[in-house]
Amino acid sequence: MEPITIVMALVAVLGTKALEKTGENIGQVVWDKSAKLMKYLKQESPDTVTAIEQISEQPLDYGQAVLEMQEAAENPDVARTIQELAAAVEENPHPKLTEVMEEIREVLKSLESEDEKNANIVAKVINAEMVAEKIAQRGGIIFEQGGSVTIHSPTY
Repeated sequence: MEPITIVMALVAVLGTKALEKTGENIGQVVWDKSAKLMKYLKQESPDTVTAIEQISEQPLDYGQAVLEMQEAAENPDVARTIQELAAAVEENPHPKLTEVMEEIREVLKSLESEDEKNANIVAKVINAEMVAEKIAQRGGIIFEQGGSVTIHSPTY
C-alpha cells in the first residue's frame, strides 16, 4: 500500500483518539515517527497540521489531505519520514488502522473515478468543439467561443 495512505490512516486514528478510547497503543517507534512527521509538516504544510489537529471535531478530507501530504513529501526529509513511518506501521499492524486504510483507499478510488468521468466529459466537449470548427470552416455554420453555434444557410 502507498506509504502516504498508511500515514493518513495513522493520522486519522491518532487524531480521533480511537486507540486511547480502547486503551491500546501503537508502539513507541510509530509514536516517535509520527511526532517527527508532524514537526516537518508544521514547516511544510501548516494547513494540513491544523486539519489533523481538528480531526476529532471535523472529519478529514482524505483526498485533499493526501494531495497536501504528497506536496509536502517533495521535501526529502518529509518523504523519508513518511517512508519510515509507513514501514513502522506495517511492522506493527493494528485492526483500526487497517479499517481506516480501507476507508481511505475507497475514497481515493472514488476520487479517481470522478476524475476519469470528468476527463471523459472534457474530451467529449473538446471533440464536439473541434467538429463544429471543421464544419464552420466549410461554411454554413459559425462556431463561437463558449460553445454557441450559429447556422447560416448559404445562398447560391
